[in-house]
Amino acid sequence: MLNVSISPSLKCSAGFSPNYTFFLIMRALFGIGMGGEWGVGASLAMEAAPVRLRGILSGILQSGYTLGYLLAAVAARFLLPAFGWRAMFWAGAAPALLALYIRTKVPESEAWKQHRAATTGEVLRVVARNGSASPILWR
Repeated sequence: MLNVSISPSLKCSAGFSPNYTFFLIMRALFGIGMGGEWGVGASLAMEAAPVRLRGILSGILQSGYTLGYLLAAVAARFLLPAFGWRAMFWAGAAPALLALYIRTKVPESEAWKQHRAATTGEVLRVVARNGSASPILWR
């Protein structure tokens, strides 16, 4: 949840950049946060999809960034001339806030509930015994 809540903040903070260095740091941190959220969101979407459609839906999901480019171009057409480049980053935080809503309101998937470790102690014991969390992830 930390990852989901920090991403919109970092996106917005790029719009408040006082200089180029701050801007680059905020964008790099946002990229890390978005990368962390992308895997979680893709997993949640694929677990909810029917098994027979997962291949095609995964392809559509992974190529969905092009729709983002199109929406950014439309937003630039209207926001950029009227409000400047900073407003583009502030508006860009809205979809990230939608992800925050989804992560707090959508219940955990059945697959996750079935395979989750009972306690944090169990996870740490497996990691200590095997040097990795793979047995938890692959059972």
